[in-house]
Amino acid sequence: MEVIREDIYTYPGEKDSLKLAIIILVLVLFFIFAITVGFAFYLLILGIIIIKVQQSHLLGNCVLVNQSNYPEINWIVDEACQVLGVARPRVHVKQDPYLNAFAIGFSTPYSVVINSAVIKKFSPGELSFLIGHELAHIKRKHCFWLSLISPFGKTIPGFELIFGIWQRKAEHTCDRAGLLVCGNLNDAITALIKLSCGEDALEHINFNDFIKQVTSMALNQLDRSAEYFSTHPYMVNRIKELTKFSIQNNLVKTNKKTCPQCNKTYINQELSFCTACGRPLETSEKEGQIKCLGCGQLLEAEMKYCPYCGTKQKKEEA
Repeated sequence: MEVIREDIYTYPGEKDSLKLAIIILVLVLFFIFAITVGFAFYLLILGIIIIKVQQSHLLGNCVLVNQSNYPEINWIVDEACQVLGVARPRVHVKQDPYLNAFAIGFSTPYSVVINSAVIKKFSPGELSFLIGHELAHIKRKHCFWLSLISPFGKTIPGFELIFGIWQRKAEHTCDRAGLLVCGNLNDAITALIKLSCGEDALEHINFNDFIKQVTSMALNQLDRSAEYFSTHPYMVNRIKELTKFSIQNNLVKTNKKTCPQCNKTYINQELSFCTACGRPLETSEKEGQIKCLGCGQLLEAEMKYCPYCGTKQKKEEA
């Protein structure tokens, strides 16, 4: 049987209509792609321009920290830059009653802004932590990437949720850097409490109970749901992670016990005798350290609170 040719029953113009439809679709997709790329490029340029304008505004309206202006802050900045290996940014003090600091910039020179309230209410150690935290944002290129993505967060639904995980982890990274710069876990913790709860928070809370709350709290997924929509982790989570990092890396000295007979050392505080020779253990105590009045752990002499149990350390009167 002879096969019927397609051209016999093909409706006139069918193939041409398909070709035309494909061409139109390609043009439409190309047009949409061009608009999308153009819009994205526009947002990128706009974000960079806004950052540069903000930096210019800071130069014209805020005090630039140097050897003459805020020399004590200038010294902390120099020390922190050395520790982290960061090229010194412009550091400004801005008149603002709120406790806050931030770093901005797309490229060098970057800018770090410290609100005037921070200068008044933070101790040198707390300032060192905060400045180290902001410098770490520059070191880790967080400022660069935030300059690029921040305009999209206001135009694309769900964009901040997508990048929120990275931003929260970035905050933990910078907290760690701030701790390494200041070298004192208590200063880091009190700085975070002041930033989150206010300048007078430490006068109205029981630090002991608060530390216990932080270390023992286990939030369920529902309790943590709001954190997923935030650029910063919960303050209690930041303190908990920072304390864990400090202990894991021996940034806080532990109260070791030593056997006077065989010199074997133990970190387990519940042991009272040497498992090797049976002699009673003695607490190892170095010069410049104090015992916590609450749990007996060895702490650095300048620590005001114990990071293990939260007990306030009373200094001996001369």
